[in-house]
Amino acid sequence: MTDDALTLNGEVLAEHAETIAALLLQQGIDGAAARFVAVAVNGQVVRRGDWATTRLAPGDAVEIVKPFQGG
Repeated sequence: MTDDALTLNGEVLAEHAETIAALLLQQGIDGAAARFVAVAVNGQVVRRGDWATTRLAPGDAVEIVKPFQGG
């Protein structure tokens, strides 16, 4: 991984999103409607109300956590 790459859940992304909200949309997640989704940037949890304004920079590590069914 290069320092200018954005990572999502440990995977290097080919496309760079400007904000958390844009990244969620790229991943097929409607952040406005999604329930029980948590996002952290560089180990810091970002409040849902800040997703649209939190800018992502090269080198950021983003984790998106959402529940799924199964066992």
